Amino acid sequence: MNEMDERNVRIDAKIKESKTSDSHNPNSRLFGNMPRLTNVCFSVLILIINIFLPGVGTMILGCCLPDDMANKNEACYGLICMGALQLVLSIIIIGWIWSILFGIVLVQISCSENDGSI
Repeated sequence: MNEMDERNVRIDAKIKESKTSDSHNPNSRLFGNMPRLTNVCFSVLILIINIFLPGVGTMILGCCLPDDMANKNEACYGLICMGALQLVLSIIIIGWIWSILFGIVLVQISCSENDGSI
C-alpha cells in the first residue's frame, strides 16, 4: 500500500468515526453549549413556559443556571439574549417554533444526563 492509499484509509476511518459518534446525539457539537440540567421536571417546566410564552422560559433558564457551571455569566447573557430574540421573532412564528424546539432539546439532554428517569 502506498502513502496515498494509507492517507485515504485514515480519512475514511475518521469520517466513519465522526458519523457514528455524532448522529442523533443531542450532546453532539450542535448542542454542545446547551446547559446540562439534571432536574428533568425543571426542563419540562421550561418547555411548557416556552410553549405558551415564547422565549420567557429560555430567559428564566438563563437566570436560574447552577452556580458551579463553567462560564455561567456568558451562558446567562447568551440565554437571556436568545430568549429575547425568540420573544421578538414569535410575532412571525419563527421565534415560537425556535422556543419550542429549544425546550424539547433541553428536555432530551436532561433525560440523557439523568439516565432517562424523571
